Amino acid sequence: MAEIRNITALDDLDRILAESDQVPVWIFKHSLACGASSHALKEFRRFVDDLDPDDPAHFALVEIQQVPEISWEVTQRSGVQHESPQLILWHNGAVAWEASHWAIEKRALDEVRGNHKSDP
Repeated sequence: MAEIRNITALDDLDRILAESDQVPVWIFKHSLACGASSHALKEFRRFVDDLDPDDPAHFALVEIQQVPEISWEVTQRSGVQHESPQLILWHNGAVAWEASHWAIEKRALDEVRGNHKSDP
């Protein structure tokens, strides 16, 4: 089963974004005070838990209230307007897809994943 890493420092963000040159990287921006965000996080976790164990993608979580500076940095580097909840897929070193709120559903993530695979 894949791991969802917490991003708590800029070094963590730098590392995972560098990995997106080689493998798909999913970054979930989570609000600890939002019902829609809790629902979207459950969908994201279901998606990650159901992936093939050999899937090369990497997954990260930014808890907005805990590390607002990291959330802001994701917004700056991605060029995607901040939303919460928000899921951004980086692939080949660039943003390949993003969604927010109720658009973050396992079914949709499965479809997007099928279009952004890399060999391990």
